[in-house]
Amino acid sequence: ILANNDSGAYIFVVGNITENLTAPAGIFAITIVGAGNAPRNADAHTSNNGYFAATWKPSSQSSALLTLQQQGWRIQNILFDCPTSAAALAFPRNASSGDAERDSSHTQVIGCRFGTGQNAIQVVGTENVFNVQIIGNIFNDSTGFAITSAGGYAYRWVIQNNIFASNAGHIDVGFTQSTISGNTFGK
Repeated sequence: ILANNDSGAYIFVVGNITENLTAPAGIFAITIVGAGNAPRNADAHTSNNGYFAATWKPSSQSSALLTLQQQGWRIQNILFDCPTSAAALAFPRNASSGDAERDSSHTQVIGCRFGTGQNAIQVVGTENVFNVQIIGNIFNDSTGFAITSAGGYAYRWVIQNNIFASNAGHIDVGFTQSTISGNTFGK
């Protein structure tokens, strides 16, 4: 559990998160793991531990569910109910230095599901976001793009073994030295 704003902490999630969050500045390498065997709706049944899953839902439809500000985060096994006018995950990088730099590079998104809404993952800002791994996820029913960029570039990203189904668009990002392999693209 995250305590005293420590970098390197693990957060285990059970049930529904209904909040749009910006990760704290200066906190690196946090792992957020959703409970359950697969990313699914946490409100499927209300007794006998029916909540033993993790769903992240928006409280605001116009901002990202989670905006990462520092490097090395890992997000696993969560169902994201994406906002209608924003992305589920925002990956910023600015041109500042030192403590003012915001850089979501070196993030891993593994085994999650992104359903409905505008976009699933969005690179924001104008700087390159480096070494992100998007592995084993399901992206479905986005009205925008599953993975998109508002100006910055995906530098040395790995997008591997994901399923993209029934999105208005699947990937719209400027890539440099990146690998896209083993994915399934439907409709």
